[in-house]
Amino acid sequence: MEPTTATIQELINNYQLKEAFEAIDQRGWKHPDLGRLRKEFKSGTFRYDPDFSDRLTLVIKDFEKEEEKVNKKVVVPSSKVDQYIAYLESRIKSLQNHRGIDEEPTTKDISIIDDAGFEKIIGEKNNLKSISWLLKGLKASKSVCRVVRSDGEKGTGFVVAGGYLITNAHVIPNATWASKAKIEFNYEEDIEGNKQSITTYFLDESDFVSSSQFDFDYARIKIKDNPEKPLNQWGSLEIDTFSDPKKGDSVMIIQHPEGGIKQIALDDNDVLSVWNQYLFYETDTEVGSSGSPVFNNDWKVVALHHYGKTLEEGGLQINAAGDMKAANRGILFKEIMKDLNAKLNPQQP
Repeated sequence: MEPTTATIQELINNYQLKEAFEAIDQRGWKHPDLGRLRKEFKSGTFRYDPDFSDRLTLVIKDFEKEEEKVNKKVVVPSSKVDQYIAYLESRIKSLQNHRGIDEEPTTKDISIIDDAGFEKIIGEKNNLKSISWLLKGLKASKSVCRVVRSDGEKGTGFVVAGGYLITNAHVIPNATWASKAKIEFNYEEDIEGNKQSITTYFLDESDFVSSSQFDFDYARIKIKDNPEKPLNQWGSLEIDTFSDPKKGDSVMIIQHPEGGIKQIALDDNDVLSVWNQYLFYETDTEVGSSGSPVFNNDWKVVALHHYGKTLEEGGLQINAAGDMKAANRGILFKEIMKDLNAKLNPQQP
């Protein structure tokens, strides 16, 4: 028997969280916050959050509201019912013809018949994406590269207009480091898991601009082109300096975690807040992801990833109120561009 909402709430109140999550799974509930809470529970970071059970309770209350809506009487226009019956009859006939027999349709036959008009978006977000959206993301990924320093340390970077590399200042701190570094494109796997052939470029240390690691943490360096393997084959990323992501928006990060093959973080990627020059988000990264582009839903770069902390490490302050969260953090590109323009055009007021 499925556990009742009251039973699940009692488990939460008694702090039997493992049992509560198991009961939620039995109910088959889905919610945009549930994945994050489950992730915190499994990692143990919830122990540092006294409000964890309250947050889980809010999710349960949302489920109650949804169930109330479902249980309310729904009046379906007779025209829609007739249309659906006609559709079912045609599908059943099609199934029978496909089998080449005249037996009556089985329960299994009926269960595989569906109608888009009877399906629903579950949760607060519409997570449906067009295939063209995936293709745009794949195109954007070409411009992301692995940064390899002369001491063996690795990070991530990406190409912007004019043939420039953008990465973190803590990845390439100055022109001397830039002169000894290289960048590698196509360090990734194909559809069968085989490593691709990489293409390497070097950097022009004479065209180097950066900020302090403690304010905007960016470095912009000209990439030395190679006539035999033109840089423009990798394209460049579009920067969005006009619109800040909002809390709850999704941001994607294409990166080289741990200096390894190129990967993308798509799940549990909500924005937590925007504060000063920083964007805080839940999107996963690892060591080596420093310097990665943070994309909005239009595959435009809105921030430069550079830092993150778990709650076990103390978390990050994400707003002026002093709230501490397990979070990753990027520098908003609109702030980076202000600093970069001031450095490139010091005479302008």
